[in-house]
Amino acid sequence: MSRKNNILGELKKQDGFTLTEILIVVALLGLITVGGIAFFQNTFTVWFHTRDFSKAIGDTRVAVDEISSYMREAAPKTVSVQPSAVYFDIARSVEEWPGDRKIGYFKEGDMLKRYMRGSTTTLVSSGVNSFEVSYIEADPEISMYSHVIATISVRQGDKMDDLILNKKIMLRGERTHNE
Repeated sequence: MSRKNNILGELKKQDGFTLTEILIVVALLGLITVGGIAFFQNTFTVWFHTRDFSKAIGDTRVAVDEISSYMREAAPKTVSVQPSAVYFDIARSVEEWPGDRKIGYFKEGDMLKRYMRGSTTTLVSSGVNSFEVSYIEADPEISMYSHVIATISVRQGDKMDDLILNKKIMLRGERTHNE
């Protein structure tokens, strides 16, 4: 009986945790916290890159659609293709399009810009690796038309692959020169 009382007495004396137990719990909580922070940090990094790349994709698609729309309306024999740029005159009536009739798209830095009606605006604000418009020879049976391909290459971040958008555009008239 005295042994039983002795064990019960010792259990009653122990009011809290030992220093070793507390240090082990603190170390485990620290490891779990570090792992959780790393997980959320990586999640947000991927989310931000994906968001930025999605915006670049959307902006680039809108730019390619706009370029092809206006180039289809280019006045015959006004398309001038240059490295990283294309310029042409719009074939609309003066009532529909008063003033400067020149339109241009060009790469400046890592941006794609548009020149229209005397002012320059930005279509794609970052990540443009290249912008190129190149001629495709006209079909001999319909020699009054020629085609161009507009290509924009976009990259957001070091770990992302390039997005390359191509659009074949039929022009109203034959090309005059390819500078």
